[in-house]
Amino acid sequence: MRVLLSLSAIILLLCMLPFYSSAASDRPTYTLPVIYINTEGGQPVERRSIYINAEMKIEPDDNTADFTNLYTEAYNPIEIRGRGNSTWGMPKKPYHIRLGRKSTLFGMSDSRHWILLANAFDGTHLRNALSYDFSGELGLLKIKTIFVELVFNGSYAGIYQLTESIKIAPDRIDITDWEKVAEKTAEAIAKKENMSQERTEKLILSMRTDLSWITGGVYENYRISDYIDISDYDTTGGYLIELDEYYDEVSKFVTDYDVPIMIKSPEFLNTNKEMFGYIRDYINDMEDALFSDDFYNNYGKHYTEYLDLDSFVDYWIANQAFKSVELLFKSAFMYKDAGKPIVFGPVWDMDWSSGNHVNLFASSATYDEWHHSESQDREYWYRAIYDDPHFIVCLQDRWRAVCDILDEYIESIDPWHDRLKDAVEANNRVWGELGGWDFDLECAVFKTWMENRRNWMDEQLNLRDPDIMKMGIRQSADIKLSLAAGSDGGIEKKPVVTIPNTDVYYNGIGTLICDASVLADNMQTLDIYINGLKSGSYKTTGGEVSFEVNTAGIHTADSGRRNVILAVARDFTGKVSGKAYLTLCITGGQMRRVVYASGYDSGDTLTVESEYAVGDTYSFPADSFIRGGYTLIGWTDNRNTYLTGDIYTVPEGSGDLLFTALWQANDGGASGILIFGIISAVLVT
Repeated sequence: MRVLLSLSAIILLLCMLPFYSSAASDRPTYTLPVIYINTEGGQPVERRSIYINAEMKIEPDDNTADFTNLYTEAYNPIEIRGRGNSTWGMPKKPYHIRLGRKSTLFGMSDSRHWILLANAFDGTHLRNALSYDFSGELGLLKIKTIFVELVFNGSYAGIYQLTESIKIAPDRIDITDWEKVAEKTAEAIAKKENMSQERTEKLILSMRTDLSWITGGVYENYRISDYIDISDYDTTGGYLIELDEYYDEVSKFVTDYDVPIMIKSPEFLNTNKEMFGYIRDYINDMEDALFSDDFYNNYGKHYTEYLDLDSFVDYWIANQAFKSVELLFKSAFMYKDAGKPIVFGPVWDMDWSSGNHVNLFASSATYDEWHHSESQDREYWYRAIYDDPHFIVCLQDRWRAVCDILDEYIESIDPWHDRLKDAVEANNRVWGELGGWDFDLECAVFKTWMENRRNWMDEQLNLRDPDIMKMGIRQSADIKLSLAAGSDGGIEKKPVVTIPNTDVYYNGIGTLICDASVLADNMQTLDIYINGLKSGSYKTTGGEVSFEVNTAGIHTADSGRRNVILAVARDFTGKVSGKAYLTLCITGGQMRRVVYASGYDSGDTLTVESEYAVGDTYSFPADSFIRGGYTLIGWTDNRNTYLTGDIYTVPEGSGDLLFTALWQANDGGASGILIFGIISAVLVT
């Protein structure tokens, strides 16, 4: 039985434990690369805000033997400080390393800044690494990592995860680096003014901590344009942003909807009123759109004009697949380049995920809930658009496209277990086993949890209305939608599509017309949105509205994405009085209709199942017809026989696909089967 301890209890317990050391654990296992760090005078790292001098050497293992640089050849100078929030309170500390000069470590990016994660709350040590890699596969900015062993001031310190830091840099977040611009500007001034090295360094520091010159054009007595070309300055970008409840950075603000925003870079953005005001107003305007009833703000802008929807969707999937309790609450990074919307990522700080909630309520560890007991009221911007059907359909379509990728990472848990086992067990002998952790058990539990979560999410996101966080769109039965195509081709006239409805398929030929009926008196107007963007507004005269669907720019078959037509009814005051939507699939190719025949009536009862695109799959039904004294056991197309529940792939060809029922007498006698040929013209109107 696994016991969930409070964070304070864990820290108190571990702070009472001695620093374990024995002949078996006072040295590395050498199954991973080894990093040796010695601080100046052997002093401990006690602060997160101040670097201390140190030296570092790296000893590769067999898997990284090809990696060489100055740190593999000899000890070289570095600086080191503490980092983290909850993990900083643990005996096993995480660290931030600043190299003497830029270096690529183990083939990762070229940088001075690196992180050593202790993973003190994760008995598998895998949650951060796997979630970072998975999110990178989705297309989010990926934080590269490698597992190492650490020897600190001559003592074995266990297994650590060496990672890239989250910062603006060409090999990491490649956007305008205003701090680097400040450095280059100061150097240009110093060169022209023949400043000493000491004075140059002071000027660099002062121009990095006072950014008013970027928009003001002057610093002290220096006119910036006299020293450097500023014609390409674009202050609409160059912002690394973190949403975090710790709210502990220099430049920060709380939005109009009480969301804590911190500017990680440039750190001293608050010294430039214009730039700070720009990004604050930008995010507030984005929120106004997110929280409005039609997702447009007062400036007539949709929320997707402020944020990159693809990264917003992928960020949700990466966090929800692992069920991070801190989704859009802590360590939520995003960045904005000049002239572009906000992009979400990279994923960070995922040790409190996938059932590993050491200080939260038990419900946060369950795989089969969207809610987290600690974060159900947190998800901020996601919570605002859970009733946007376009966003929900984007989540569903993206999940279907990437869920198999998650399977690969789940299967990698066993090989990772084997790779890390010796080092983790040596680590546990040094630090003790938090909460009675057993590495074999922790990895097995983690894998089972992830398998269950993946399957549960698959079930939920394949529902028409997944009711995420129980805040999904509430569809009105008083609005009914149907689609038809012109006589020059496309789909035939569809019957009225009641809510909930199935996907509607259209091959792109002919004018597409949507008919809407409203049945309630408080529905005076109907606003139509296609994929979230407003297409038109119509008076519901006589309760009927008919309009042409603008198919320009909508998702086509090769995108793997569906289109959403949303109808929003409003009363005479403009208040929303109902919503309904349907999903439209542009097939880009041939459609075939499936028809079922009962096989026993003289006239043979026929039922149209649906239209499917060539290549689509479906399962044969078990309850299309009822016949007294018989059980429906399967179907035949006069060539092949299929059992109920069998999966069928729609083949290429023309005409309808007709399947006739096969019946088994309940007394065990012979089947009563009446075979019909393929009737390709049946029910074609």
